[in-house]
Parts: sequence; C-alpha cells; structure tokens
Amino acid sequence: VYFTNKNTGYVGGYGSGTSLILKTTNEGKSWNKVCSDSSGTISDIKFSTSSKGIAIGNSGKVIETSNAGNSWKAKALQPGMRAATKVNPNCFFVVGENGLIYKY
Repeated sequence: VYFTNKNTGYVGGYGSGTSLILKTTNEGKSWNKVCSDSSGTISDIKFSTSSKGIAIGNSGKVIETSNAGNSWKAKALQPGMRAATKVNPNCFFVVGENGLIYKY
C-alpha cells in the first residue's frame, strides 16, 4: 500500500488470473481497479511524485504511470524483481532475487 497524500493511495496484488492495481481517492473508503495485466503478483508500489510511480510484478515487469495511476504501461526487466525505492523524482532502484539491482 502506498499513499501519495492523505486521500490518494494505491495497492497491488493478484486476482482472477491477472495483476491488479487498485486506487483510492477517499482515504481508502473505496477502491477502483486502475490496472490489470499479466505482470504477475504486484509486490511493491512506489511513487516519486504525486503523478509518477512504478509497480513491481514478480514476472519481471515494471508497470509505470506518469498520470497519477490513471493509466499504466508495463516494461520487461527480469523475473524475480521484488521491490523498489525512490532515489529522486526521476530515479528508482528496483531490486530482486540473487542480488539483482536495476536503476530505473
């Protein structure tokens, strides 16, 4: 779960055979699906600004948004990716199994 402000948050997971990203704009009172694809279980979501964020799928994909989660686009990395951390508004480090580290 990652909140960009007190009202807007995101959660990722897996359901009905697809990756899922849900978004709330009312402090978590209700959630709407904003993305589903074949990226595997979403293991982490991080935002560097209120509009720019990434989600990590365990199938080796990073799913990115540049419009506050209204649309998402998947890019392939390598299977086994697990987490991300924000370095600055334009950079994340994505880490995975066996010591994998990508600057994204």
